[in-house]
Amino acid sequence: MDRINDDAHIFESALNMSTSEDPVLSQILKIRTQQEQNCMKAIKALLSLCNKDETIARYLYSLPPPSYQGARFIDWIVPYMQHQRTELSKAHTMSNAPYYEKRFALLDKCELHMEKF
Repeated sequence: MDRINDDAHIFESALNMSTSEDPVLSQILKIRTQQEQNCMKAIKALLSLCNKDETIARYLYSLPPPSYQGARFIDWIVPYMQHQRTELSKAHTMSNAPYYEKRFALLDKCELHMEKF
């Protein structure tokens, strides 16, 4: 490890031990910088699942952080959503209003699920 934001934990899953695919949590972390809309959809689905099932919520809450910048796995989600809102606000133009409206709606849903979580 060279920097504090380098990966500090590998999230493994028994669901895919025989394949080369990464587990869902690792995939969410990988796509957060290049596929923001897909990452927000995955976060929304994950938080929705946590709000429906207390066991999954406890598991996610107790996971170690992906880097040494946080105390838990979920610590990066709120700053990520705040960053996304800032970036969307900067890029929002009248010509692309429907595109950004959908992204703002998705972000609002994610934030609502995070509040419930």
